[in-house]
Amino acid sequence: MCHYSCLPFDDDVIDCIISFLPDFESLGATIRTSKAFLRVFHAHENTILQEMCIHIIGPILPYALRVARFENANKDPDLEDGVVWFEVQDVGPETDQLGTIASGEVKYLLKHASDMRKFEDLFSLNYKNMASPSSLLTADESFRFQRAMYRIILFSRLFPLKVYKEDFAEDEVEDVRAFHEEFLQCFNTRELQELYAVCKSLSLLVFHVCHSNGIGDDTPPWVGHALIAAGPSTILKLYEIQDHKLVTLPLQGPWGKVNDVDIGDWLNPLNGYLHDPLCQILEAQQAKLDELTYPTVILDSYEDGPSRCDHCGSDFLKYHFWNKDNWSMMKYGYDDFGSLRYPERFLKGLLLENKTEWPFYASIFDVENFDYVGLMNGLFEVKLERFGKWEPEHWACSTCVATFISENLHHLLWKLHEEEWEKPGDPIRYNCLNGYSCKLQLSNPIHAKNNNHFFDPKRVTTPRVKGCSNIDADAFLGEWKYSEPRGDTDSDDE
Repeated sequence: MCHYSCLPFDDDVIDCIISFLPDFESLGATIRTSKAFLRVFHAHENTILQEMCIHIIGPILPYALRVARFENANKDPDLEDGVVWFEVQDVGPETDQLGTIASGEVKYLLKHASDMRKFEDLFSLNYKNMASPSSLLTADESFRFQRAMYRIILFSRLFPLKVYKEDFAEDEVEDVRAFHEEFLQCFNTRELQELYAVCKSLSLLVFHVCHSNGIGDDTPPWVGHALIAAGPSTILKLYEIQDHKLVTLPLQGPWGKVNDVDIGDWLNPLNGYLHDPLCQILEAQQAKLDELTYPTVILDSYEDGPSRCDHCGSDFLKYHFWNKDNWSMMKYGYDDFGSLRYPERFLKGLLLENKTEWPFYASIFDVENFDYVGLMNGLFEVKLERFGKWEPEHWACSTCVATFISENLHHLLWKLHEEEWEKPGDPIRYNCLNGYSCKLQLSNPIHAKNNNHFFDPKRVTTPRVKGCSNIDADAFLGEWKYSEPRGDTDSDDE
């Protein structure tokens, strides 16, 4: 039956409009604009939710829904001795029949869909095309990747981190590992290979998280398994936050402190978690993947990226390569000494300890909103002569990028200091002959305020006058021009 009011549409048209809204925020706004829209939504709520989920999540919806239904059904599980145990039979079968989608399940669907887009972007960046921060996966590649990822999420929910206690008996270990294999035996060889490829990509993200925070070499091998058991979303959060203090937080679980538990003991089934049973099954089927070609089970094709750094010739094995196409992703990069996310660590000498400049640094180095593209463009404008052959289009490994930033950052900061920080009429700032190595800048605020330390020591010796050209400054200062510093101490700075 059609209902007409002030709207020139019947109920079928309104139902169609609502069903094709791009997201649930738009749905909420739309049904509040008119009683007719609200009435139609309540009359066809189940079908509208299902249609919207199909549009938003796509053909992967049956696999996403399987995870969401398990999570929604077990959001308040019964506890036995503080530990939640599930069996493979507790998970519904994979089926294309969607059934009725409950409103409680929608919350989990949307949460995983958001994470899935980010995971796919990172997988594409690492394996498909490192020049594009957005996913370039085809529809088939995206389906394979997301199907494997949802199965891994379900595995982490079925066997969550908190069930892996410290005092496993040997027979218990065998039982738990048998449960792991029982879940995986449901899939064919190709699907197991896809699981292995995505599992390896998650391990790479864990490596990024640990190494970019300076703890890569000291990270026990079980950390990657434990973080996958904590849930792939945990890995994504750590990857985005890049805070070493949070890396071990999800691992504390029932043990209190990670260091108190020998989780690396072979008797703990968390050691090897998903990776080991996958390898055992694939080896038994003689289908184990090569360590270098495993992404090809997900990808039909991939762009031929750089194989070597254009500046040092190093192989593309350990780090990202960077050029102007992916500078925006540099906050996820790292070199041998830490994360590229914190460019202030590249300041030379004692500059970072100069408290007088801290307000200036705070205005530049805003980690949450830092403009890495602007940083690199600025560095290329002030680059030293020895970097004359460097161009933004060239591919550079993380080590070369770190060197480039370190050698040029203080020159860029002095330019920004003059252009954006200093005000007309401010006193002349003389070039301290000891440059960024000057110790007096730490103990004498007046010296730190009145002198420029953003340059190489014993190189530039001419005081600079704001608003004057170099020639005018030389003529004006005359006798202040020195070819050599007046000693190795800082007493010449006042």
